[in-house]
Amino acid sequence: MPTPFTIRNSQVFEMESAAVGDTFKIYVRLPEGYTTEGSRYPVLLALDGDAAFGLMADTLSLLEMEQRIPPTILVSPGYGISLLNEHHPRSRDYVPTEAEAPTPSGEMTRLGGGAANFLRFLREELLPRIDADFHTDPQQRTFAGISFGGLFGTYTLFHQPDTFWRYVIASPSLWWDNRHAFSYL
Repeated sequence: MPTPFTIRNSQVFEMESAAVGDTFKIYVRLPEGYTTEGSRYPVLLALDGDAAFGLMADTLSLLEMEQRIPPTILVSPGYGISLLNEHHPRSRDYVPTEAEAPTPSGEMTRLGGGAANFLRFLREELLPRIDADFHTDPQQRTFAGISFGGLFGTYTLFHQPDTFWRYVIASPSLWWDNRHAFSYL
């Protein structure tokens, strides 16, 4: 049996959400030299923790080592299942409206509609816990999301922009539900 691999300075914990009605795996990576003595750290919240956490943790380490960014806490919520799962909860939580869409196997199903609840989870449950458990700077929060995660970032930016100070929105699924996101303008 292979030896499990651990990402340095990282931890994972489960968190139940009343807002969403589900349990999340929360991946956290602390910067090298993290201390609770007076320092406050920016937070990068990157969606899709089950798939993206390792890459994001390594990328932050390199950027910090090269002094391109300050030491940063990475927080990456996930679900504990593969993104290849046909009924992955990210299509419930990251998508603001419910609409019909094909599954990977080609069958049509209704997806989405949970972005408001997921945003409530972030604002009222997850971010306050991260601020309580770690030495964060709540005025220095960055969001990162891609595809449906980018659509969620767009939703957040237009509905509760003060949730994050910066937004990294990559390849957002703006096509969703007949380009509904454009109605935010």
